[in-house]
Amino acid sequence: VVVRGVGFAGVKGFVGGFGRGELGAVGEEAIKRFVDESLNEVRVLENALRSLRTDRTVAVLHYAPVVDTVQGEPETIYPFLGTSRLADAIDRYDHVTLAVHG
Repeated sequence: VVVRGVGFAGVKGFVGGFGRGELGAVGEEAIKRFVDESLNEVRVLENALRSLRTDRTVAVLHYAPVVDTVQGEPETIYPFLGTSRLADAIDRYDHVTLAVHG
């Protein structure tokens, strides 16, 4: 969506952890499906960001793309609050000037 020259790309995102604590698609089938859901949300975000041809773009997410914004919560629940895979997708595009999540 483009509003007054600013592009908006949004997904709910998903969970999965951050950095070295990111959950991998190994082991039980249920874990693989869990990681697949996270990767699917990342693909949707990447496609939305790629489709925008604006100088300024805002990424809008529900789940956190960076661990910094979940600090203050119990560390044991960090993996359930977001995933750095979302940040990786956002960082691929120079025109993303702001990312917000709620």
